[in-house]
Amino acid sequence: HALINFGKIVHFKDLTYANITDFDTFLRKTIKSQPILYKRHNTLRNYIKEALKRDLMTNNPYDEFVFKKGKSKDGIALDEVELKKIIDYKPTCERLQRIRDMYLFQCMTGLAFVDMQEFSKDKISHIDGSMVIRSSRIKTDESYIIPLFTEAQEILEKYDYRLPRISNQKYNDYIK
Repeated sequence: HALINFGKIVHFKDLTYANITDFDTFLRKTIKSQPILYKRHNTLRNYIKEALKRDLMTNNPYDEFVFKKGKSKDGIALDEVELKKIIDYKPTCERLQRIRDMYLFQCMTGLAFVDMQEFSKDKISHIDGSMVIRSSRIKTDESYIIPLFTEAQEILEKYDYRLPRISNQKYNDYIK
């Protein structure tokens, strides 16, 4: 989408170092996060690599263009007062109720969005008489064990252990 708005790169012959540099300047007008900027460039670079494999291009303009990955900002934790406000909030529609419940489930478990969306009842185990969520992170394949607190269990029971599904983009829009 950004390439269409940029307008200077339409054909493979347009993928030059100069146009990549101009594209970077164009992106920086709206993207302030270095990791997101990196992701945009990396996506385009991967398409160029594929085009090179298929002999649609002869050189990679990213061989000369350097872009940094950058670091994401540390997250901001909720304090007890803020969390209580979310718990006490009574949404006016069912959709916002589901979003609130999903967000509270994340707060109570520490699960990332993608791991919450992949949650299923079979990931619940018992250890020393306590219920836990036992699985592996989708992104890193790192295993984890998380205590299943009463509040999180109540949310799961409300949805029959099948949390609502939504895109991350929509979820973030509703949370904001």
